[in-house]
Amino acid sequence: MSGTTDESKEPISALGTKISDTVASIDNALKQFTDNDELLRLMGDIRSKLSEVQNEGTKLSQDASSLKTQLSTVRKKFGALKLTEVQEKGYPKARRDKTVVDVYKNGASEDVKVNDAYRWLEEPDSQETRAWIEQQVDIC
Repeated sequence: MSGTTDESKEPISALGTKISDTVASIDNALKQFTDNDELLRLMGDIRSKLSEVQNEGTKLSQDASSLKTQLSTVRKKFGALKLTEVQEKGYPKARRDKTVVDVYKNGASEDVKVNDAYRWLEEPDSQETRAWIEQQVDIC
C-alpha cells in the first residue's frame, strides 16, 4: 500500500481530515435535532461508523508505513548480498567468438577486417543470449 487507497483516491491523511470534518458536521446536526430519537440514533450510528473508518484508515497508514520500512530493509539486505556475490564471482562473462570477422573496404579499397566477437548477442531470442541476459538481470 502506498499511502493511498488507490491511484485515483486522495491520500489516507486527507481522507482522515474529511472524516473528521464529517464527524464534526454530524455533531452539529445532532445538537439541532435533539427531539427526534430516530434521527439521533441514525446520526449516532453514522458517527460511530465514520469513527471506525477513521481509526481503520489510521491503522492502514501505520501498517503501510511499517511495510515500507520492512521492504526498504529487505531491499538493502538483498542489494548487499548481490554486491558481495558480484564482488566474489564477478559479472557474468559474455562468450567471445573470435571466428566472426566482418570485412570492410577503406578509402584505398583495401580490406579491413573487424572482429565481431559479440555478434551472438544480436540474436535476443537465442537460448544463449537469453541465458546471459537472465544472469545479468539476476545481479540487478
